Amino acid sequence: MDDPIVAQQLNELTYERQDIYDLFMNLKTLEQNCPLAQPSIEGSNTASLYPLGQLDVLPLEIIQNILQLLDLQTLALTQSVNQRSKLLVDSLPQHREIVTHAPNALRAMLSTGLAPHFTINHLYRALRAQECIECGLFGAYLYLLECRRYCWLCLAEASDALPVSTEFAIHSFGLPRSAIRQLPCMKSLPGRYNLDGFHGDTHKRRVALVNPKAAKEAGMKLHGTQEAMEAYADPYAVRRFPRAMDRDRKEGNRNATWLQGVRHMQNPSRVRGPPWSHHGHYEPQRFMAAIPFPTLDLSDGAIEWGLSCKGCRDGPPNDDVSRDWEAMYTKRGYLAHLDQCEWSKHLSASLKTDSSTMSERR
Repeated sequence: MDDPIVAQQLNELTYERQDIYDLFMNLKTLEQNCPLAQPSIEGSNTASLYPLGQLDVLPLEIIQNILQLLDLQTLALTQSVNQRSKLLVDSLPQHREIVTHAPNALRAMLSTGLAPHFTINHLYRALRAQECIECGLFGAYLYLLECRRYCWLCLAEASDALPVSTEFAIHSFGLPRSAIRQLPCMKSLPGRYNLDGFHGDTHKRRVALVNPKAAKEAGMKLHGTQEAMEAYADPYAVRRFPRAMDRDRKEGNRNATWLQGVRHMQNPSRVRGPPWSHHGHYEPQRFMAAIPFPTLDLSDGAIEWGLSCKGCRDGPPNDDVSRDWEAMYTKRGYLAHLDQCEWSKHLSASLKTDSSTMSERR
């Protein structure tokens, strides 16, 4: 960061959005239930005594290239074969970075059943990326069904980030179960998926979820046209799945009601209208399929989880308040935002004045 004064005051101008972490899968439970193999402490001389079968005839570089192409489930199984295979997997730079900086993303893939659909390169590319796939702003969350980044607002509102049950996909897109099995499908993990202060039961049943965009594309590919797909779909789908069908039509209003409640708890002065009654609707499956996810800056090796602007949160309302005060930034992105945020510049000037006053008193 070029300006040392800005670097010193960054904590005073920004905050971390840990207030919404309870919406996602319980990370402590995830760590307990899905321990990852620890880096090996045996030397390479000892490990060389363990055979790798036909892979023994290949150079190390080719073996590593092969390992990168394995899906995460197969890679984990390979790692457990013997000490040598474990050392080889540990030696992959991509695997090492994920285990070091984002181990819970790997745990989530393994625990939800998505590991067979993605490779370590998929996770590593997501770790190096920064932008939300929907809007291009900083995406602080990994949408597991696509292994892509989403920002908070797009994750909470975008139709492509609203997973549907496999039963709903079968009946809505005219898909046989054999086609569903070809799609990335996850089993949700038990949890609350709600914030403190909001009523809600623990979701104990594991639900099979798929990405609606992928399911619709599979239906279109199978039937040729949307009309043919709709004709093949179960004519009783609307009656059998009224809530799910209604959710697609009213998704914006339903989730907007819930989001207003979240916003009112976090910053009542920002939300017009009466406080939320704690009985609004929201879609917990959005957060069953996502996890907070850092970004890795290769230029300096820094890991960032995202910062939000106190000026946008606490300053006077503006026309873009719903986007600004809930946006998240990297440190570099925040400095660019600082030039546009009048209230943050006001806070920054105040902090500099206070700092100068303290220095003079010394």
